[in-house]
Amino acid sequence: MTTRNREKTNRKWIHIRLEEKDFQEICGRYHYKDTDLVLLKEIYEAFLQDKPVAAWVRTGYGEENHAAALMTLGKEPDELQNRWMEEGRLTEAYMLECLAMAVLERAYGQMDVLLQ
Repeated sequence: MTTRNREKTNRKWIHIRLEEKDFQEICGRYHYKDTDLVLLKEIYEAFLQDKPVAAWVRTGYGEENHAAALMTLGKEPDELQNRWMEEGRLTEAYMLECLAMAVLERAYGQMDVLLQ
C-alpha cells in the first residue's frame, strides 16, 4: 500500500461557544477595559456566536502517520472587518479580529476530538 492510499481528508464543523471567562481573557490579553466588555459581547453575539468553524483534517500521510488541519470561519468575518475599517470603526474591527482568533484558538484546541 502506498502512502497516498492511506491518506484521508475529512471536513467537519466545530461549534464553539465563548464563555464569560473567555471574554475576560480577551479583555486582559488585548488590554480592553471592563466598559468594553459590552461591545465585545455584542459583536460576538451578532457575528460569531452561531458561526461554525469549518475544519479540514488530513490524516494518514508520512512515515509517522501525521495529521494536519486547516480551520476557518470563512470570508464573512474578514469582509465585515474590512468594511468596518473603511468606515473608520477601528475598535469594532479589532474586536472582531480578537474574537475570531479566540474562536479559532478554541477550535484548534479540540484537534484531538477531530482525530477520533
